[in-house]
Formats: sequence, structure tokens, C-alpha cells
Amino acid sequence: MSTQTSEQQQTVTISIADLEAIIQRTVRETVREELRRLLYQHLPAIRHYLLHEGPDDPEGDEELLQEALEILATTPPDAWVSLDDFEAALDRAEAAGEVSR
Repeated sequence: MSTQTSEQQQTVTISIADLEAIIQRTVRETVREELRRLLYQHLPAIRHYLLHEGPDDPEGDEELLQEALEILATTPPDAWVSLDDFEAALDRAEAAGEVSR
């Protein structure tokens, strides 16, 4: 690595290997920090999910899947709404005092 300095500008020469190492370290640290932040942000929900997770039951899981697929096959497509539309309708009902969360 070499440097040249002037009053207003500095030029740094760096090898491709050093640049790759800097980028990899930066990405690794950023991803690690983002995963840590997301984990702590969602820790209560993760804990709640894990506490309510039942025993491993492949047969029961398959039965639930088949029931869900049957419902999907018999439900007309126009009966479905997007999650955003559902949440908007829920917000309106809550604001009108029709439901509470």
C-alpha cells in the first residue's frame, strides 16, 4: 500500500487482495450486527413461538397440510385478500370499535 499527499487530496494505492479483505470484513461485521439487532428485536416473538412449538409430529403435519390444501382447492380465488388489505380492514374495524386487538 502506498500513499501520496497534497494539500487537498490524498491518494491511496491498495492491492486487490487487501481491498477484498476490507470489504469481506465490513460485510461480515455488518451482517453480524444486523442479525444481532433483528434477533433482539424479535426475541419475545421467537421465544413465544418456541414455547408453543409442539413435539415433532410428521404424520400430524402431513394431515394439517392436506387439510389446508383441500381448503385452498375449494375456496374461490376472489375470497382471498392480501395481508395489507386484511390489516387495513382490521384497523378500520378497530377504529370503529367493532373489534379489539
